[in-house]
Amino acid sequence: MTMRLLLGLALLTPVAAQLPPAQLGKMVKATDEIRGKFDDDKDLPKMKAAPPNHVVADEAAFAKLWTEWKGNAVAPKIDFKKQFVMAATTQCAANRIFGGFTLTEQGDLKGTFGSTLIGGPGFAWVIYVLERDGVKTVNGKALP
Repeated sequence: MTMRLLLGLALLTPVAAQLPPAQLGKMVKATDEIRGKFDDDKDLPKMKAAPPNHVVADEAAFAKLWTEWKGNAVAPKIDFKKQFVMAATTQCAANRIFGGFTLTEQGDLKGTFGSTLIGGPGFAWVIYVLERDGVKTVNGKALP
């Protein structure tokens, strides 16, 4: 597991090192990080609740995602006028997802996700809450 993760990071590093600093942007830290998992393959259809572009920008979409993944648990308070969410999944409940975010001078938030590479049943998920301040686009697409 560790070797695969290190190899994956080693393969990503040279690409980032070749980008000019203006394209890399400044690091952005999520204001909240919520994690969960489903241990059984019968729950795999719930992975489809994650948006394909990872972005959840309104209360209704977040409520739908939260209900799918957390059921009746109390959802965190998110002010979607000032914040938005990025969500990701990975197969196998034993895996851990990690995300990184940078904001370019042009206001494009670059969000990247990776995970450990353990095989097994179920899936894991993560939700990051991010501030909208200065963000015009996410991975080149307009932030709703």
